[in-house]
Amino acid sequence: MLWQWSTRRHPNKGARWVKTKYFKTRGTRNWVFAAEDERPGRKELKLLSESDTPIRRHIKIKADANPYDKKWELYFEAFEASKRQNSLESQNKRTVSNLSQK
Repeated sequence: MLWQWSTRRHPNKGARWVKTKYFKTRGTRNWVFAAEDERPGRKELKLLSESDTPIRRHIKIKADANPYDKKWELYFEAFEASKRQNSLESQNKRTVSNLSQK
């Protein structure tokens, strides 16, 4: 769809020109849709791939666990703490990656 859009946007240009303008090679990936930012500093913006999203597995809760039962209180506290820790780690990674792009 991106190829169709780019060729429709530039009907008087050839396929080679369209490819060099919009599609780049980044690392091991070919045909990465990218464009330069027109604001001062001129950094490159690229379209993310699904493989750029890290896989985060969910944690199952034990079947017998009851959040209203006092004997499971420590279990749920540890569960919530691990959720908060994972959330903070992912937030810090996003912040660091955003800062490194600037």
